[in-house]
Amino acid sequence: DPAERMPFFRDRHRDVHLWDWTYTTPNALTIPFKIDVLNAMAKAPFNQVTNYVQVLWKATIVSPENECPSASIIRLGLLYSTSRQVCAAGHWNTGWMRDPQNLDRWEGVKRLHEELWRPLGPTLTNLSHDTPAKIAFLVSHTNELFAAKFRGKWQKFSAYAGWWEAFARAGISVNIVFEEDVAEGKLAGYRALFIPFGEVISKSAHDGITAFAQSGGRVVADSNLGFPVAGVTIMKNSLDHCVYPQWAWRTVRHGRGVNAQERIARMWAATEEVEKIFAQERVDCPTPNVPWLVINQRSFEDIRYVFAVNDKRSAGNQVGQYGVMLEQGEPLTASVTVPRAEHVAAVYDLTDSTRTPFSREGENVTWEAAYAPASAKLFALLPQEIGSLQLTVPETAQTGSPATLSARILDPSGNAVRGVVPLELELRDPQGARSEFSDTFTAKNGAWEKVIRIALNDRPGTWQVTLRERASGQTKTRYFKVLAKPLPPSRD
Repeated sequence: DPAERMPFFRDRHRDVHLWDWTYTTPNALTIPFKIDVLNAMAKAPFNQVTNYVQVLWKATIVSPENECPSASIIRLGLLYSTSRQVCAAGHWNTGWMRDPQNLDRWEGVKRLHEELWRPLGPTLTNLSHDTPAKIAFLVSHTNELFAAKFRGKWQKFSAYAGWWEAFARAGISVNIVFEEDVAEGKLAGYRALFIPFGEVISKSAHDGITAFAQSGGRVVADSNLGFPVAGVTIMKNSLDHCVYPQWAWRTVRHGRGVNAQERIARMWAATEEVEKIFAQERVDCPTPNVPWLVINQRSFEDIRYVFAVNDKRSAGNQVGQYGVMLEQGEPLTASVTVPRAEHVAAVYDLTDSTRTPFSREGENVTWEAAYAPASAKLFALLPQEIGSLQLTVPETAQTGSPATLSARILDPSGNAVRGVVPLELELRDPQGARSEFSDTFTAKNGAWEKVIRIALNDRPGTWQVTLRERASGQTKTRYFKVLAKPLPPSRD
C-alpha cells in the first residue's frame, strides 16, 4: 500500500513495476486517483501498473465493525481500475466475497468478467493514453512531511482524492505532478497548475511555480495555500472535510465531521466551481451532463474511446444507516459531449454491441445512454460506420497442422474501418464441442488473423467457425473440413 502510506516522492520506486491496492472509502473514486499517482511515478520500461481493490471497510471507518464492501462499491472500484491505463486490475481479500452472506459481491464481480473483462479485455489493453491533460495537479512530499495543519499521508490521501474527484466529475483531465517535476521545469507544457492542501513547499519547487506563473501559466489553489504565488486564484469551496477522519463514522457518530449527504452537496459545489474556473481547459475534454457520470477518454492511434462509469449511489441498508457511505448503486440516464469530433462518423456502444445515435453541433457530438446501477459502457468514436464483416477460413485443414482464420471489418465503401473493434470467436468440432481456440480478440484497423492448430486427436469432419464483432453486432459463420493426418507406416 505504498502510495497511500508514504510521502509522494516521484522516484521512490525506480526500476520496478508498481503494484498496489486501495480502499474504497469514502467512495470508489479513490481508486482512479491512486492509479493516476502510480502512472505518474512509473517510468518506461517499468510502467506496467497493477491496481487491486481492497475488499474491506475497516471498523470505525464506515461502521462500528469490519465490513465487506457492498457489491456496488466493489464493482465501481473495479470499473474505475478498468477505465484507466493499467496492466491488470483485481481484488484483495477475495475469499470474504465467497462467504454465504456475501455471495452477491462475488456474483457482481463474476458479471463484470462475463459482461466486460472477457469480451472487451483485448480491446482495452490496446487503448493507450488517457485524455491529454492541460492541467497539472501537484502532490507534494514536503507538504506531507512538514505541513502544520494537515500533516501526514494517511490522513490526507482521501483529501487529495477529493479534489481529484471534483475534476473527474467535471470531466476535466489532470496530470499528477510531483515537486521534482516542478523543480525540473516540467510545468512548461501545461496551461494551469492546481495546488491542493499546499501549506508548505520546497524552495526549488516554489521557484518552479514562480517561473511558471511569470511565463503566463495560471495557478489555482485551495484555501490552504501557505506560500506566495503571484496572480494565484484561490478556490471559494473547501474540501478540508475530506481529510480523515472528518468523514468517518468514528467522527460523524458524535455529531462532528461531515456525513455522506453533506459531502455530496459540497462535492457538487466544488465540481461546479472547478468547471467555471477551468472552463477554458474543459472545452477540450469530453464532458458528462451530470456529475454522477464519470468518464475517461482513451485512444488507439487517433481514434477516441470513451469509458463511462455510472457512479450514482444512495444510502443502502448495509451501512447507510450510519450516514457515512452511499453504498447502493442506482440507475442513471446521462449524456456525453465530445469536442472536436468533426471526423466522427459513428458511435458504437461496445458493451451492448449497438450503434448509438448522436447529435452534432458544430464540431461537437453528443449522445445519451441509460446505465444500470454500478455499471459502465465503452463507446468507440469511429471515423467510418461499419458496413460489413468478412470471415475467411480454409477449405480444408489437417489434424496436427496449423490453419489460418482471418477477418476484415469494412465500411459501406469497402474500406477497412480504422480503430480497434472487439471480436468473439467460437470454434466447434463436428460433434459441437467448443474448441479451446474459442476466445475474444481485437481487430486492428479492420483486420484480424488467428493461426490455430488442429490437434492430432481432434475430430475429423466439418468444423464451424462463428465470428461476432461487438461494435455493430454483426456475425458471420463459415465451415471447413478437417482431414485426419495419415498415420505413419508401421515398422513391423
